[in-house]
Amino acid sequence: MISSKLVKVLKGIRPWSLPMTIFDYIAVVLVTYIIYLKINLTLIVLGIIGSIFLHIASNIFNDYFDFKKNIDKEGNVRPYHLIIDKILSPNITLIFGFISSAIAIFIGLFLTFNGRPLSIILGLLGFLLAYGYSGFPFYLKYNALGEITAYLAWGIVVPLGAYYLATDKISFVPLIVGLPTSVYLFTVMNINNIRDINYDKNSGAKTIAIILGKYKAKMLFFFELFMPYLFVMMGIFVFKVLPITTLLSNITILYNYVIIRNAINDNLTKLDVNTAMQALLFGVMYTFSIGLTKFL
Repeated sequence: MISSKLVKVLKGIRPWSLPMTIFDYIAVVLVTYIIYLKINLTLIVLGIIGSIFLHIASNIFNDYFDFKKNIDKEGNVRPYHLIIDKILSPNITLIFGFISSAIAIFIGLFLTFNGRPLSIILGLLGFLLAYGYSGFPFYLKYNALGEITAYLAWGIVVPLGAYYLATDKISFVPLIVGLPTSVYLFTVMNINNIRDINYDKNSGAKTIAIILGKYKAKMLFFFELFMPYLFVMMGIFVFKVLPITTLLSNITILYNYVIIRNAINDNLTKLDVNTAMQALLFGVMYTFSIGLTKFL
């Protein structure tokens, strides 16, 4: 009984979304290692654990506040919704989100007292973004600011944190390295909002998909699918931060055909999961191709 409940909880926190944080982090660490040849592995591991717990907290808060605002209800949510599927009560779900956040903040405090004083600032900023994405009184996602929030979290805070923990320095380098993987966060958000456009509109929420309309939002989604490859090219040839081997990650562009075909045919039910799978494939190839340069 307990093990069955635990499995449902684990599925409810959307584990398929977590690799986007992991590969965002690892890519920065690999480039940092290539540049400096020396990194603090212990601090890096703690940092990535903290980032994962903040991502989990964001997912949990999102379930709770979508339920409270009557956006998520029976018949219009993914399987294993923590509240709708009665896996956890609403109050326990909210507490779960704060516990996950507290673990991340505790790790930030530990790092602060172990040679990385800016860690707690980055951790608290990450918490504010994770909670404020859907939480009271910010409600950023319900006011068409969800994608911007995601970029601030995964395009700036996570890469900066990874680089800082590895080197005790702040630089623009991690912002360039983190772009290709972090873009998938708002790509997944966009297709999720396109799928839920009618539910969100009826509930009074405002998303970019609602503002643009379904057709234009789909066009944006198609463009977003190719942005990681554009950022890879820029990282190699414009900013000269990424190694030439990173071009190998471009092979994953082939899977875009499957995603685009489903989007055109309005097969949207699992397209957020499919897009997250593309992010996983890209993340694996991206980090592998960066690390490959050390063996050439």
